[in-house]
Amino acid sequence: MSQYHLPTLLNPLLNAVFNCPDPSHSPFKKLFTTLKNQQFILLVPPTSTLLNYTDSYYKLSLNELCYHNSDFLGSHILTWSNAIDSNKDSTTTNDDEEFDNLNGNKFIIKWKHNIIFTRGNFSNDQRFKILKIHPLTNFNDYFHGSKEFFLIFIDKPITVSSLIANDSLKCLLPNTRDLKSQEKETPLVQDLSQQSKSSFENDLNKNEAWNLKFGILSNNYKIESSELEPNHKLFRELVNEAFIEIDSKKFFQKKKNFTSDQLFQLTHDYMERHLYDEIWSRIWKMMMNSVKNYADDQKAQHLIKHFSIVEIDPNFYDIFPLKFVPMLEKNLKHSVTCINKLKSTKSYTEKSTILIESLQIITDSNTGGEESKDKNKSGYLIDADNLLNLLTLVILQSNITLHDLKANLYYLKYFSTDESSSSFGILNYTIATFHMVSHVLENVIDWDRLKEKSDLIEELIMTDDLSTLSSTFENDKKTLLMYRNSNGESLLALSIINKQNKKFTQYLIEYEDILNMDIISNDQSMDSSTLLLQAIRSNNFEAAIILVKLLFQNCRNQKELISYINQVDIHNRNIGHYLVINLTILKIIGQFINWKQKDVNGRTPLFTIFRSYDQSNYDELVCQVFQIAIKWYAANNLKFQMNDHDDSNGNSLLHILQNNISILLDYAKDQNIPINLNKMNCKGFTPLMMYFKYKRYDNIRMIIKEEKLIFNKFQSPNFIDCFDYSVDSSIMNDIGEFLLSNGQLFGKIIVLSLKKQMSTVPSLPRGLYINYTILIDEADKSTLTKTMKFTSLVKFLKIMKRKYAISFLPLDTLLNESQSFLDKKSKNNNNLRTIPLRYIEKLRIRRFLKRLNTCLDVLLHFDDSTIATPLLLSETELLEWISIEESKLRRSSTTPSAKSKLENAMGEKKKKELKPENINIIQNFLKFNLNELNTISMNLKVLSKLVIFMNLKTLDIHDAQIRFNGLVKGLNNKEVPSIIEKSFNVIDSSRYDDDKGVLLESLHEDISFFNECTLKLIHDVENIIKIKIPNWWKLYGELLELNKYYHKNFPNCVVHARRTDLLSGNNANTNTNTNTNTNTNSPQRLHHHSEHQNNSNNGVFANLIENQKNKLERKTSHHIDETISLLESLGSGLLNKHEHLAEELNRYMEFKNRFFGRNIMKNFVGEDIKLLEEHVLVLNENMNKNNEMFLTS
Repeated sequence: MSQYHLPTLLNPLLNAVFNCPDPSHSPFKKLFTTLKNQQFILLVPPTSTLLNYTDSYYKLSLNELCYHNSDFLGSHILTWSNAIDSNKDSTTTNDDEEFDNLNGNKFIIKWKHNIIFTRGNFSNDQRFKILKIHPLTNFNDYFHGSKEFFLIFIDKPITVSSLIANDSLKCLLPNTRDLKSQEKETPLVQDLSQQSKSSFENDLNKNEAWNLKFGILSNNYKIESSELEPNHKLFRELVNEAFIEIDSKKFFQKKKNFTSDQLFQLTHDYMERHLYDEIWSRIWKMMMNSVKNYADDQKAQHLIKHFSIVEIDPNFYDIFPLKFVPMLEKNLKHSVTCINKLKSTKSYTEKSTILIESLQIITDSNTGGEESKDKNKSGYLIDADNLLNLLTLVILQSNITLHDLKANLYYLKYFSTDESSSSFGILNYTIATFHMVSHVLENVIDWDRLKEKSDLIEELIMTDDLSTLSSTFENDKKTLLMYRNSNGESLLALSIINKQNKKFTQYLIEYEDILNMDIISNDQSMDSSTLLLQAIRSNNFEAAIILVKLLFQNCRNQKELISYINQVDIHNRNIGHYLVINLTILKIIGQFINWKQKDVNGRTPLFTIFRSYDQSNYDELVCQVFQIAIKWYAANNLKFQMNDHDDSNGNSLLHILQNNISILLDYAKDQNIPINLNKMNCKGFTPLMMYFKYKRYDNIRMIIKEEKLIFNKFQSPNFIDCFDYSVDSSIMNDIGEFLLSNGQLFGKIIVLSLKKQMSTVPSLPRGLYINYTILIDEADKSTLTKTMKFTSLVKFLKIMKRKYAISFLPLDTLLNESQSFLDKKSKNNNNLRTIPLRYIEKLRIRRFLKRLNTCLDVLLHFDDSTIATPLLLSETELLEWISIEESKLRRSSTTPSAKSKLENAMGEKKKKELKPENINIIQNFLKFNLNELNTISMNLKVLSKLVIFMNLKTLDIHDAQIRFNGLVKGLNNKEVPSIIEKSFNVIDSSRYDDDKGVLLESLHEDISFFNECTLKLIHDVENIIKIKIPNWWKLYGELLELNKYYHKNFPNCVVHARRTDLLSGNNANTNTNTNTNTNTNSPQRLHHHSEHQNNSNNGVFANLIENQKNKLERKTSHHIDETISLLESLGSGLLNKHEHLAEELNRYMEFKNRFFGRNIMKNFVGEDIKLLEEHVLVLNENMNKNNEMFLTS
């Protein structure tokens, strides 16, 4: 086994398996021998883990284990299990696969969930996450089981012991811990008191004496307390008695390390849980009897529909400006949500927590965000009276009745763990405040007055004309007009939303003194929507135009107008996000809209309008909005950038435009603005893929004209391309024309796709079809796109294989590969089929189509008339042509003799005889070409390995960056990791690395195909040099010996001219009679000497000897004739094959220059330049984003 030296891979496990420089002397010699002819999967742990951790069992670093421990290496190598079906259980599905590693352990891979489980033979079941799956072309000389292996990258190595950080890692990151201990940490932080309660209760239930004692105590409470008296004193006595009983045993102090206070708290909580229902029923009955007018009070509270803060505090808006109210309303709503939970509580702790939280939500300035915090700093503080009023409103808007509130307050006062706990601190303040609220609800609020105002507000909301209202409205109009519902919507907002524009106008005209411009400009709903936003969002454009005119007339300056227009709602959207269907308003205020404003989904107004596909005037809308946005950029001295409008899913404007992408492409060209035509969104879709997916064919025709378009991008990791989304023949022909004119070898044909689809012929069923575009006329470049059934293609390739028996194209392997797509039970593919289809089938199809395309392109270039005709036929005509050709080939194969076949092929007159000097010339010619071909093949092998390693080393660089970034993040310094992370975000090249990897794989495929063609020619040349020519020389030597024997024993016989011609110029033709008859029709032996004729009179014995001699002479002569015929046949075949081979060599040289120059050099370099240009665009975008973030911060 030959040694070789290739660059070391960063991942030690990957390097140890595939890149061993001397396998025959490696510690893994036995392992390599086992795997020599096998196909396997390698599980690859993270590089950073293998380089930075030590196995606690072996006391060796994982890096050392990779190079010296066969058990560790073997645990990561999976082979296909022999008992997949029989071992499946309820935890596995049909999509799961079972594998064995070389150590005999079993693994279950759940492809759908990207998870690997260990199964049996492990002390503890382990679970591994699949990070990615990567195909690796085999580049070594010691694995022959497959040309390609699959790497499954997992999140951690397969070990049975914990992993300890290396000293170097601990030096950098002192807080680094054992990996296994990190895994054992509970992912969710559990409340220790909850754990203590569970443990305490379990121990009590296990102890029959304690369980009985607590049961007796609970029954005592039920017996001794009255049904109308909660009797909190008895409850405390029972808790103390239970505590004394437990504390005396000292069990929990010794076993659980509980303090006395903790034990008392646990005892109280246990008794509370078991007696809560009894206590609460008594409290509730007591409240029903003590609170006056219980039934009427309950009914009144539920009948009042509209509550407003001004009903509780008429002077509220004199204290708090309207712009502060929306934040306060949000807090009120959160507080209502919180206090509604009070009904489901069943403990002192839960009740006190909810009441405190409800109060804090209202008073907490941070609840409203930074804006509310700033307002509070400006002096908008909530005092005790305001808090009381707000809490009263919270109770009114909640599901908590007055009786619910009083019952809970009673419970908190008398059933605490400690009597003093509710007498001090925040809980005491909360209980006191809510007692005041209950007093207000019970004694202060005029429920009838509230009901009357609620009905009036209801009438005010429902009416379309304010003049129809009663005089009651005029008497209290200031209070009523400031009404806001629970969503923070004012009467103005409600009239806009309900499209009551007459009433809206009346509000503005008749009550201008109350609803002044300050009120209008600061009027926002709870979701931060201004009146203008609500009008546009409700499609009330009449009201919107009224508001716009008001703004233009009353705003003090343009800055104030711009500020109002660009206020955002809870979704971070401004007016531009909703102005989709009204160009009139858009033209008026579009110049003031911030077109860079992104909502919570990262979508700008321009992006949102571009996505409004349901608009009938979509094209006009898009064009005009784009022009408005451009003018806004210019007015603000900003340069329009495409990436300003990318959403959070990575979609650009090009991705989402339904049609007319020329507005972006033309503007980018005119203004010299970079535009990324190949940008992938988060799902891996390029704009071109989106156009195919959603059938935006006009966009496709437009974008393929762009020079910087990269057509052959794939959706990683599924290898889905554009053709997976379209079968429309109208666009396929346009795509075919584009591809034929861009980077094809000879530009004769382009194979587009291979997939299951319906045939273009209605009579044919759904099946596997191949789509291709073929050049019809070289002059006008006209093309035709066809669909061929894949089975017909296989038959077509079989005919081509027989017609072009001597060809440098690997038609044999191509035919075998095409047959494998039809043979689903192919033994060679059984293992590969367990890899998910998205990883293997797409790869196979992509590579097969590329090879098929090259072969057909070459055949069409060198023999256009023969190949093009069937490819232009319809499916039915093609099948007829195939049938005719197969009949011709069968007839030619049944010719009687080799001689007649030779004569039919060459013609009798054109038959040539080979002489030794001709053989020498042929041999020298072929040897020269063989040396050249071997040199080319060797260079291609070297180039192939270099390309593979370029790809692998690119992954190494990316891993090194991740490793460095991870180390920096662990530093104690907080600023350095942030700076490094931002730098890596800017220079992130992962997308470019992925695309470059695909490009390098494509280059490797081209090199491999080129080498396969070279090896095919080498095989044919060696067949002549090593088999055909030695056979000819062997026969020629036999002929020389026979001829020599003949002349020695029969010197007086006349030899046929064919012998002398064949042997002329050589010493073998000795003692030949000078009177040789050159007539080819004369006998080969003529006994015309009188001496021989007279010997018949010499006696019987002499005649017997003479007859034996004549027989020997005839036999030898016949043997010579047969040898000559065989030699002539072999020579003619050799010459014929040589001529064809010489022609193929000539074609190969033309193919080589074209293929190497175009496919390997021009196409690769051109695509790489496009990728680099795209990467530069991405880097600039990242730099701009980073600069904006820096300036903003």
